[in-house]
Amino acid sequence: MDEDLHEKPSSNETPNFRVVTEQLGVWYLYVSENNGVNMKNHWNNLVSGLPLFRILAMEIYNLDPMLFIAFICSKMWSGFESALLTYMSGQVLRQIEAGLSHDQPLMRPLIVVISCRLVCLMLAAYIGWWKSVPL
Repeated sequence: MDEDLHEKPSSNETPNFRVVTEQLGVWYLYVSENNGVNMKNHWNNLVSGLPLFRILAMEIYNLDPMLFIAFICSKMWSGFESALLTYMSGQVLRQIEAGLSHDQPLMRPLIVVISCRLVCLMLAAYIGWWKSVPL
């Protein structure tokens, strides 16, 4: 196995990858290997992009404030939806477990939990439909 280190730094920064060359018969295989994550560069990129993101968000908000708020709320809901449905599924399983441990099903709490889960599913389906409707 023949390893070559190809470095072509364009500035004072050192590259965070290297290219490894391996000869397989008559073919050469070039593989890029990452030397590690440079968190300082990621942080600097994030900080330098925030003013541009703010300008973009303000321009979209100025076009239609209510649609922008609805869009942000739908994006927040999509992140919250899976956690809520998982929690509700856990509640249903807890009620079933409690019923099995008492040798008889506890119908009232089980019906309440299943009803709450159905309401959450209907809300999630409605928001999913609303997000897919073309404007």
